[in-house]
Amino acid sequence: MTAIGTLPLADDDEDTNAVAVVRSRQMQGPRWKRRRKRGPLLPVFGMALVVMVTIMVVMMAGGAWGDGGGVGHGGASACLDPDQCTQVPRQAPRQSPSLQQQQQQQQQQQQTEQEQQQTEQEQKEVRSGEVLPQVKLIVMFTSYANHTQLAGIINATLAAQVTTQSQSAGKHRESTDGDTTTTARPSSSPSAAPLTPPTNCTWSILERRNRALEFPTDFVVVDISGCLHHRDTIHAALQSHPSITSVTEEKHVNRGTLFASHGPHVRHHASSWAQEQQQEHQQQQQQQQQQQQQQQQQQQQQQRRHTLGLSDLLRGLMDRGDSDSSNLVAAMRARSLWELGYKGQGIHVAVFDTGLGADHPDFAHVDERTNWTDEDDLNDGIGHGTFVAGVVASTSRGCPGLAPEAHVHVYRVFTNAQVSYTSWFLDAFNYAIFKKVHVLNLSIGGPDFMDEPFVAKVNELTARGIIMVSAIGNDGPVFGTLNNPGDQNNVIGVGGIDFKDQIAPFSSRGMTLWELPHGYGRVKPDVVTYGTDVAGPGIFGACRTLSGTSVASPVVTGAVALLASIIPTEDRPRLLNPTSMKQALLSTATRLSDGSTIFEQGAGKVNLTAAAVFLDTYTPHASAWPPAFNMSDCPYFSPYCQQSLYFGGQPLIANFTILSGLAPTGWFPSLPEFRSVNPKHAHVVQLAFTSSPRLVSWAGTVAMKATVSPQARMFRGVVRGVVTITVEAPPQVPGSDRMQRSTVEIGVEFDVVPTPPRERRLLWDAFHSLPYPPGYFPRDALKHKSDPLDWNGDHPHTNYRTLATHLAASGYHLEVLGSPYTCVDLSDYAALLIVDPEEEFFTDEIKHVEKAVNEQGLGVVVLADWYNRDIMQAIQFYDENTRNWWHPETGGANVPALNDLLQSWGIEFSNVVVDGKFSYQEQVIQYQSGTTLAAFPRGGVLVSAILAPQHVDDSNQHHQQHGRDSDIVAGETSHYPIIGLYQVPASSGGRIAVYGDSSCVDDKYNSAHHTARCVPLIQDLLEYVLDHNDRGENLIKLGQVMQRDLRPHPNAQPRRSDNATLHIYSRVLQAPSEQAPLPICSHDKWITPIMDGGVVQTTRTPPHDAPRQDVSARIQHVRPADEVGDGSGAGARGGGGGGGGGGLSPISAAVLLLLGMAVGVVAFVGFKRWRARRRGSAVEREHARHHRYHHHQQHRMSFMASPTTDTHPTISTSSSNLSPTTARTFAV
Repeated sequence: MTAIGTLPLADDDEDTNAVAVVRSRQMQGPRWKRRRKRGPLLPVFGMALVVMVTIMVVMMAGGAWGDGGGVGHGGASACLDPDQCTQVPRQAPRQSPSLQQQQQQQQQQQQTEQEQQQTEQEQKEVRSGEVLPQVKLIVMFTSYANHTQLAGIINATLAAQVTTQSQSAGKHRESTDGDTTTTARPSSSPSAAPLTPPTNCTWSILERRNRALEFPTDFVVVDISGCLHHRDTIHAALQSHPSITSVTEEKHVNRGTLFASHGPHVRHHASSWAQEQQQEHQQQQQQQQQQQQQQQQQQQQQQRRHTLGLSDLLRGLMDRGDSDSSNLVAAMRARSLWELGYKGQGIHVAVFDTGLGADHPDFAHVDERTNWTDEDDLNDGIGHGTFVAGVVASTSRGCPGLAPEAHVHVYRVFTNAQVSYTSWFLDAFNYAIFKKVHVLNLSIGGPDFMDEPFVAKVNELTARGIIMVSAIGNDGPVFGTLNNPGDQNNVIGVGGIDFKDQIAPFSSRGMTLWELPHGYGRVKPDVVTYGTDVAGPGIFGACRTLSGTSVASPVVTGAVALLASIIPTEDRPRLLNPTSMKQALLSTATRLSDGSTIFEQGAGKVNLTAAAVFLDTYTPHASAWPPAFNMSDCPYFSPYCQQSLYFGGQPLIANFTILSGLAPTGWFPSLPEFRSVNPKHAHVVQLAFTSSPRLVSWAGTVAMKATVSPQARMFRGVVRGVVTITVEAPPQVPGSDRMQRSTVEIGVEFDVVPTPPRERRLLWDAFHSLPYPPGYFPRDALKHKSDPLDWNGDHPHTNYRTLATHLAASGYHLEVLGSPYTCVDLSDYAALLIVDPEEEFFTDEIKHVEKAVNEQGLGVVVLADWYNRDIMQAIQFYDENTRNWWHPETGGANVPALNDLLQSWGIEFSNVVVDGKFSYQEQVIQYQSGTTLAAFPRGGVLVSAILAPQHVDDSNQHHQQHGRDSDIVAGETSHYPIIGLYQVPASSGGRIAVYGDSSCVDDKYNSAHHTARCVPLIQDLLEYVLDHNDRGENLIKLGQVMQRDLRPHPNAQPRRSDNATLHIYSRVLQAPSEQAPLPICSHDKWITPIMDGGVVQTTRTPPHDAPRQDVSARIQHVRPADEVGDGSGAGARGGGGGGGGGGLSPISAAVLLLLGMAVGVVAFVGFKRWRARRRGSAVEREHARHHRYHHHQQHRMSFMASPTTDTHPTISTSSSNLSPTTARTFAV
């Protein structure tokens, strides 16, 4: 059996070897120190063996002795030799007497298959939601091996699920003229349902046609065809194998290149970018022909091969009033390092982009160009990759890179159409690992932070010491628009500024969205640098200026390469890693003075020279980001500084990223500690901490919750303190048992006020928001087709930030709820804000709200959005990669769920979608794809507006059938009720205000100016439910009091979509029409700092002795092939089970049984003899016990009778806590 290959490691990856030694020593129990205690060891051991053998016999009798029809380890068998694996046979060609007849038969067969496929596709398109019968799966493994070996494991595993006809299943194989009909047999796997017999369920392993083929791999792409109804079964079968970590569908990488246009905040899309490059190419060709007056062949122009003179000529095109192209080098002060001899020499930089042309005149150190796409081309047909690589290491006079002597490795991962796949990145990432590059630049980004293989591979790269720099995105100025992978802890996420040190409008803002809704996002970006009008080389060598975080990212990459060259070669394995570089950038960055927050600028602008000084004296240590938490530091710590802390409010949550330069892995050996600076404030603030189980890929997280203790409900002031976190890591010296340790101190400052009155407290519902990823939750404004997904968090600190800021400035205290309504006392709040919910509501939640409104005077403000099944059907799209139709899980909001919540008051939204503008308080307000009111109770007030309905263009059904976003057209304008005001008639009842659109306060669809126009309307809705008649009367005057109930028209009532799979992503549903159990509300064990030495330990569960295996453990320990499990032994990885050769043969079982019986007999005889000796020496043992007792008493009396003086009194201590030596020392 061939062993799975182990991936070679760099010299500096030996740190964790000693961890395994230490753990193995810890697992060894204490040795028996006295021979007299060894007596019962033999019988106990023998009896244990007997029990073990008996259990194995019972298991084998229960079905382990199979006929080989099952599979080992939960039904997943493995095969390392593909020649020994069983695979579904492909249809063999017919045996024909002549080649001509064979060709005719093949053509007829192909034509018939095409017609059948076309018919099936049309049928599936009519049945919306049906998945086409082909899908590509990325299967990730626990260890690296030869691609053929891993393919064998998949073949064997799938062969156990979909196989040819077997005699044991009672099936037979039919063969006619060489044709084979494939059927499926039931599987003995308990983890996967048996397949029904399809006739065309096949799979194939996609071949790898790139440089990575020369090295081991840890993933395989499987093309599954014809297994439409068995997708879940195939997933379960593959995931049940012990050597497979994950099975995900291949994705079209939604991470576009991040150049920005010259507009304020518009993303530069691939089509426009390529078009501009084409126009520039044509202009350059014309000028080349006019000035050189030479005939050149068109093929040479397409191959981008030009002479140095032409490049110099085209480089002069930049001299038409453009800013000085050398401003980047001057602004970064890179020449100060160049003059010292540091230019990036010896540092290898990988650029993942659109490629680079051959023999480009502006690059002197291109070590390698590789292509990972399906195009047979290494050149850059777009210009994106050329520009990015040039900013890093160009040697051009007009637009030099920051590290001109760095070694560039070009990875072409995007086609000329800007298409890429996850598997292309995975192969390229693995190749970069084997090439041992130091820095990797990704000027790409996208919102999908749940692309599991991609995210996991990024973690592995950084764990191996590769410094990854990525653009943060071009979706600003809206908050909550960070792109992946720049939003990951171990990646340096870069935002953009202009040369006036102001945040670029296009630069994406934080917070991260991974933690919502239960927690709070992390701080990103990490740093910012120049990303506006930066000069770099074009395809043909001429300099040009471009903007975007795609520009800012290579600026930091070039700076990192330049800084890395400062570290001596012999020290780089120890000092050059993702954390050391990130610490250098974060610790020395210059905070901007433009009023931007920490979620816009991170640590500030990169300070190259200060970072160089930092690295020159760097010692590996741990640090926190952010290094402090200050609620008084405004606007930098906004939105934290916009609201104070008080008793009874929702806990304040702040996340800290812990960076450890000690080793790729680490842990927290003790609980965090908190010291209060002022002893008088020790009981004011209560803290609780949670943290990641371990530090992985050089980083971990610690979350801090803060609230005010009941004793301080009337306290007003500032509470300061220091949070101390200890980090440990494996020994630096291999073989040593001395762990590395570093202490992190975080300064905290809380602004505490007395609990505000109820009428000033508002509760924002964030629990019922379900953004992308992973589900398809569509946009709220249907006209905005450029971004079809709702992915900005729907949080008051992201895309609803303008509204939240206005409410805070108006004196309201806005708290965010990340749990069900039942987890909070609604009587503490004046109003509940429900904005654009996509989630369902628990039945108990509805009852809880009804009671609070009817009996406790709670006010409710609802901002809904559109919901229409026809439009949901129209905006579906077909994913060419997963072979899936993507259907919206809801509309802009989950209107049917809102109607369930409001049903008891007779309020109901409709399925009518309207769009337009109306005036309110001399302000023009945009109503973008909102809904209308279908039912409203008598006595309520309805406000209408003249708007136009939106519906699907019936004449454009061709687009719908082909998965394109159909045209949403507008009808004739009319009056539609969009605002409803209702006073609950009970004496203690509250008020309800509903509005049919949330887009007007969504920063994603409006500029800050337009959003500000809508805010007064929303505030008047709020003032109405708070019974502030001075402003609520404004709306009442505009409306009409209902003299009778408004009843909904049957055709206007929204119905839940039949194709939606909301339960997959829901926290409320566990089936399409079945609610999950109500979650248990969290109850934090708040601990008040006690000034006992100034230190109090706060709550956190200590790490387990055996933490789960992480990325670094996977790197250091790659299981050999015999541990992966091939089903040929007695089970794989401790998993027995029969079938597939996984069980024991009867002869082996009989031998084992006899051996066990023999051991049992020996144990029994030994036990009898030991018992006899024990009885015979009972008297001797009793005598010895009495002798030891009297000897101890005599020794104790003699010790107490020792002479003492009055000047040395005896100190009374507890002997239970002191050793004998210590006790005697205290007694003297």
